[in-house]
Amino acid sequence: TSLLASYRPGRSEVVCVAQIASPREGLRVFQNLGSAIPLHAGAVAKAVLAFLPDDVKTAVVEGPLSRLTDKTITDPTVLTHDLDEIKARGYAISREETYPGVYGIGAPVFGPGGAIAGAIAIAAPLFRMEAARMLDHAQRLVAVAEALNRRLCPPGAVK
Repeated sequence: TSLLASYRPGRSEVVCVAQIASPREGLRVFQNLGSAIPLHAGAVAKAVLAFLPDDVKTAVVEGPLSRLTDKTITDPTVLTHDLDEIKARGYAISREETYPGVYGIGAPVFGPGGAIAGAIAIAAPLFRMEAARMLDHAQRLVAVAEALNRRLCPPGAVK
């Protein structure tokens, strides 16, 4: 399943604004349109949080950090380390942070002026995302996000 989430400035969340359901039969991931996802949980949200201004990021990391599953990161030190890694590699990973059994990969989308606007992500049942496949999906997702970013903001504007 592919997702597009929009960042809501002044709120500690992203909102799912579009979704393309997986064409696979049987078990698949579904996110309700309009549903809010806390910035500290899940690939689509952490892909936004990692690229927010430091003061906003710090306020979110300092909490409170609600637990959506037993895998949701609620330790500020662990979350800060995860966000640093996301920013360095250009995409976020989530293993069961928002829903049990769900693996997600998210990449940031920047708007005019280079400010973070949201993120795109893919989500799948955990058993379909072995390591080699995950890396391939992550590289493709980053390429799509970079194409979106080139269309939405001029070169050099992304922070």
